[in-house]
Amino acid sequence: MLTWYSVPPVVAVFIFAILLVCFARLRKSIHYSAFLYAFLFFLWSLGEFIERIAGPPPADREIAVLGLKIIAIAGAFLPATFVHFACKFPVTQRKVPDIVFGILYGVSGVIAFVSAGTDFLVEGLIVYEPGWGADFGAGMLVWGTYMIAGTIASIAILEKSSFELQSSAGRSQARIVGIALAISLCFAAITGYVPPLLGVEDIYPLTTIPFAITGLLMLHAFLKYHQVTWIPVKLLDGKKIEKGYYWCSDINYGRKHFLEMVQQVGSGLFVTTDPQIPDEIHKVAKVIVLGKNGDINPMDEDKMRMFTFLIEKFVSQEERSVVLIEGFDELLAHYFYSTISVPEMFGELRRCAERYNARIICSFNPSILEDWQVEEIKKDGVRLK
Repeated sequence: MLTWYSVPPVVAVFIFAILLVCFARLRKSIHYSAFLYAFLFFLWSLGEFIERIAGPPPADREIAVLGLKIIAIAGAFLPATFVHFACKFPVTQRKVPDIVFGILYGVSGVIAFVSAGTDFLVEGLIVYEPGWGADFGAGMLVWGTYMIAGTIASIAILEKSSFELQSSAGRSQARIVGIALAISLCFAAITGYVPPLLGVEDIYPLTTIPFAITGLLMLHAFLKYHQVTWIPVKLLDGKKIEKGYYWCSDINYGRKHFLEMVQQVGSGLFVTTDPQIPDEIHKVAKVIVLGKNGDINPMDEDKMRMFTFLIEKFVSQEERSVVLIEGFDELLAHYFYSTISVPEMFGELRRCAERYNARIICSFNPSILEDWQVEEIKKDGVRLK
């Protein structure tokens, strides 16, 4: 029976269905843990909807039980997914061994099996206005604490990322999602976790809507910052390069040096304003074209603000990455707006090279730039000879 009691999960189901579709379209540019996040909360919302449409007796009790089991399974896997996602968002900057995630998902699987297959989590159902409710067993302390702990750990990781990331766009994403998770945590703990432990039964759990809001904020971040796609970095074993920020006033020499470095490490990123990309570069490097019909339109001020984040997103995948940025002369002379700080942008590039042990090369024509712009490009950099 569809009543006001079942409206919030209905809204959440539609929101997470939309998120799943959008994340699927962005699957090449975002980590799969984001898709898993949306899928699990889609299941949670669906389970809550099924439980609540069962309505009060004489509705079928088994429908409510089915909904609770779906929630139990989804909730058990959420902590592992949260931590996994936090380590990969907004950039892959944490070298966490895969075995750690494997252990977390294994623990989640055990908790999900016990919670859904036995009366460890839900001993039975109680009836209160306007419908069924769960009579939680001893497993609520384990299941709920595991989920709360995973959420807190994820928030801590995201908050730490907001201080460690070098690009302002990356820092803002980490803070936004971290704050959203904190809000969701408060609603879930106050209305869904603490009351059952205190013996309070007739309370409306506010879980799906806050989590749906978190999902919408994630979608906003992905649509704004993560639409440029590339293959993962694949580096050759045993090869080392000297990290740092470099500059070059000879485009041809810059390309030659870039190709030599890529042959040593195995992969690189080539950023240019020239749509005519040499075949030898196309074969070995990911290419981002800055142009009206390219990957990023320089006339789009918001897109240009995330320029350094795209560089950080690439070099964070693996140490010893190589990046060549061509055409800074054109960008500075024609495209950069007053709201984009040139010193801040180059400062972020220099810090990215140092933070991720990467080599970032800026190739430009100084003859069309002002003296202060040339000095900013050269600042704290090494000239390629």
